[in-house]
Amino acid sequence: MRGRWPVRLVAFSVLVVTLAGCVTSAPRAPGTRSSGGSTTAPADTPLTGCVESTPATPNPIDTSLAHDFAAARVQAAVVLDDGVFRADPAPHDAAPRISAAVALCNLLAAATASNSSVLEAADQDGMSFGLGVVTVADSMLRTGTRTYLVGGEQRAASLQPYHHRLAWIAVIKPDLPAACPSRTPATNPAPKALPGYQILAIDANTGTAGIVYSAKTNAPCNLPGYQPASVAPAAEFVSLPWTLIKRGPGPQSASITYQPRPCDIPDRATFAGTGQPAAFADRDNPARVTIVRQRILTSCGPAATVPLLLRSSDLNTNLPEHLIHTPAGAEDVPPW
Repeated sequence: MRGRWPVRLVAFSVLVVTLAGCVTSAPRAPGTRSSGGSTTAPADTPLTGCVESTPATPNPIDTSLAHDFAAARVQAAVVLDDGVFRADPAPHDAAPRISAAVALCNLLAAATASNSSVLEAADQDGMSFGLGVVTVADSMLRTGTRTYLVGGEQRAASLQPYHHRLAWIAVIKPDLPAACPSRTPATNPAPKALPGYQILAIDANTGTAGIVYSAKTNAPCNLPGYQPASVAPAAEFVSLPWTLIKRGPGPQSASITYQPRPCDIPDRATFAGTGQPAAFADRDNPARVTIVRQRILTSCGPAATVPLLLRSSDLNTNLPEHLIHTPAGAEDVPPW
């Protein structure tokens, strides 16, 4: 299986005013339980059941946030960038439709704004997760643009307003990617170092309106000044179920179908021999077939059946008689 998260690292800084195994090729039915035991997401949300439906809760991102996110809830106001972003404690009687288990495993499968893995960022620097009431300044929520790793597409999306929205949020601290020149100018005096936070948020009742908030941070490569805050559509990596339709033509090909949602970014891989959109068996395990798409966490309509050519991993290998369907769901497991 090819790696899906290259080592591209991102950072977000903040001004904190208050920081007190194999499955069948058919999709699971909405509301059923996966092997891990947590309830899957409702049918009308882009969220999905997860490869590991009961993942371990990551360590808190740092000691200043550990108390503020106790018991998977925002316990004290988190205010970033002079109030541009704000997360307040949710009412005690708040009963979100999206469960904490579904929200956590989907957010672990999410991508940072530069398409590195939230799971990797959580493993390296921790992650604080919880339910809160989120407000983002309208000035930040104009059309957001991001480039998606799968398919290499750049898409713009109108971001929904965030006014006192009940949301599940995850706070991480990815590193900042940069192709730095061999020499970087010195700054005198050096700018104040800002912590590299990034916040992902999804509506706690719909699982939609996903955003990734990149707070103000230091400019890369030790350059003077700061990188301003920004907001983009949130996305996650999803392993989709597939169905074998028929073998052939020849021992290296087969026809399969899968069911992406309209908010899944299509892979642009094609078979050089015919130019057909194609999936390829794993090079290290020729029987294993995985279809991974990057899903924008927004309302997008129901899934549709799409045909796809399946090819062996290389021209010297035939497709084995028995093909292995890797686990389907949000990819909240390491890609290695």
